[in-house]
Amino acid sequence: MRGVEIIGAAQPRVLRVQRFYEDHLEGVPGRQWYLLRGRFDLAHAFYPADAWATSVMSSRGAPPLVFSPAVPLDRRWLTARHYRLEMMLKAASGSGECAVTDEETAERCERYLLRRPQVLDRTAGAEQWEAIYAKVAEGA
Repeated sequence: MRGVEIIGAAQPRVLRVQRFYEDHLEGVPGRQWYLLRGRFDLAHAFYPADAWATSVMSSRGAPPLVFSPAVPLDRRWLTARHYRLEMMLKAASGSGECAVTDEETAERCERYLLRRPQVLDRTAGAEQWEAIYAKVAEGA
């Protein structure tokens, strides 16, 4: 995309103790610090821990969030780890926009996360994402 710099955060080592909790949860404090100290127009999260970290810090100056769940949203998955459903609910409610690429995932988002995401065409390309980013950045 034109004029967009994409910055990814490194994943810390996974601790064995956290196998009952959400993956990548150990990196949340670092991501929160990074989001608050950086000068970002928005954050785009695909995984629950990243989306939750951003949505929790939105009141403290974190950039607006675009959340695109890249995980299977079914009841079994949502209840398989401690606090996963609560994290996903917070991420969905705290995001400026949720976006998915198929209608089935959109229906599951609406059923379990109480938010209807925007359904994007898989073949459309960067124009759709640019429109979402602009909308979320304007609303911030």
